[in-house]
Amino acid sequence: FTIYATHRDALKSQLAAREIDTAVHYPRPLHLQPALSSLGYPAGSFPHAERACERVLSLPLHPGLTKEHIRFVAESVREIAKEK
Repeated sequence: FTIYATHRDALKSQLAAREIDTAVHYPRPLHLQPALSSLGYPAGSFPHAERACERVLSLPLHPGLTKEHIRFVAESVREIAKEK
């Protein structure tokens, strides 16, 4: 499950401290990745995509999660967000 977090790196770190795995799947937008560099789009061409790549964070999501784990993750995100 992917969320949009203004302070993504801090949130990721604090969730890791609670043993909650997270992931950043696209640290760079597609237009800035080597495979698409030949298209010639420089940084700033797609500001929404670039901002999203700085802020999106994927939380655990799979069939094996218990309701308790889902609740723990959600409450942890909520608690950390209140601290900001």
